Formats: sequence, structure tokens, C-alpha cells
Amino acid sequence: MEVTRTHDVAQHSSGGPRQPPRLALLVLAITTPRGLREYVAGDLHEEFVQRNRSRAWFWREVLRSSPCFIAAPRPALTAAIVAVSLIAGVHSFWTFVLSQIPLKADPVSVASVWRMFQ
Repeated sequence: MEVTRTHDVAQHSSGGPRQPPRLALLVLAITTPRGLREYVAGDLHEEFVQRNRSRAWFWREVLRSSPCFIAAPRPALTAAIVAVSLIAGVHSFWTFVLSQIPLKADPVSVASVWRMFQ
């Protein structure tokens, strides 16, 4: 595949501008916080096109930056994790409590309890 440079934009021999791998852009969109997505994708795309970088270079940069973005604190995500943890804890507690209640009452014990209150 032949690449020529015209007006500082690398183009394929087919005439269209070079595009980074779509799957790499999707990975970048998933791992990058919303406020930074446009900037990070734009910077990588600009470097990819202007410096005539390879698709492997683009993938390497996406995979190198993804762990940093995944580890970044996200208040909304943290709140969601706390909420799900609380719900799971309450569910586990009530599952245990309800498991201790017999499903069928013993008629003898109910009758003996009834006699205690008469």
C-alpha cells in the first residue's frame, strides 16, 4: 500500500485519508473518562496522520494509556459501586434472616404457644 503526503495529511493510494483502527478507537472510548475522550482521541489521531504512524503504533498507544484511564478515580462509578455493594449486603443479610424462618409451622408448637397466651 502506497502512502503519499499532500497538504500535511497522509493519504492511502486509494485517495482517502488514513484512519486509525476502529476497534482501537472503541477501546479508547470505553476506557477514557468522558471529559478526556475527545482530546485523547484527537491527539492520537493527529499524531497518527501527521507523522505517518503505523496502525500497530496506534494500538500500542491505546493499550499503554488504557490502564491509566481505568485506574483514574471516577466519582459516578465509585458511587455506583458503593450502591451495588450496599444492595448486595442487604440482600445477603435478608436472605440469611429469611432462611432461618421455617417454611411450615409445626401444629404442635403453634398450639402450645397459643395455650400460653390463654
